[in-house]
Parts: sequence; structure tokens; C-alpha cells
Amino acid sequence: MLANTNSLHKTQMFPDKPRRFLQHLLNANADFAFVTETHFTLDSNPWKLIHRAVFSSICHKQRGCALIPTKRGVTFSNACTDPEGRWIVATVHANHFPPLCVCGIYAPNLKQDEFI
Repeated sequence: MLANTNSLHKTQMFPDKPRRFLQHLLNANADFAFVTETHFTLDSNPWKLIHRAVFSSICHKQRGCALIPTKRGVTFSNACTDPEGRWIVATVHANHFPPLCVCGIYAPNLKQDEFI
């Protein structure tokens, strides 16, 4: 599952947005989710206690992505993250499929040709 949060740190109007969005992911029929535009920093990540999750963040509240296990038994290994908060590469493990290498990318809106 791929989901864009449209920023989870701006919660003045909807203080429970991070919790509700996570619940939406957990209710979906997917083994894992790649989430973009989290805008988390290491200090302001409300999801940092999610067991086995992988985060790619930058030091200020922009960009950011996360790889979240949404089903029991799903794990990630060999995870590599971008210090700019743009991508995550990892191997996904589950009981019902062979190891799967995934890459989630959160590309910029402008100057995409320079990003690639």
C-alpha cells in the first residue's frame, strides 16, 4: 500500500490525525505500507514506537517517508534510508510470500529530472 499523508505534524485542526491515519493503514488489506510526506523529524515522530517500522527523515519538518508493517509477522531487513527523507529500500519478509526487495520513493514536485 502507498499512502501520502499530506503532513502528519500539522495537527492543530486535527490533533488525532497521526493516530487516525495509522488506524486507517492497519485496517487496510495490505501487509505493509509505504507512507510519504510524513514531515517527521527524529524528535517529533509520533509513530517512533511502531515495532519494526523504518523511517527516513530530515532534520526539519519537510519530506519524510516511512515503511510500516501493517500485518503481524511482517518484518523488514537490509533497510537503507535517504538522509534527505526521500526514499527507503528494504527487504520485506512474511510467511506467505518469499523475501521481496522494495523501494519507496518520495520525489520532489519540482526539478524531478535533477532528482532522478
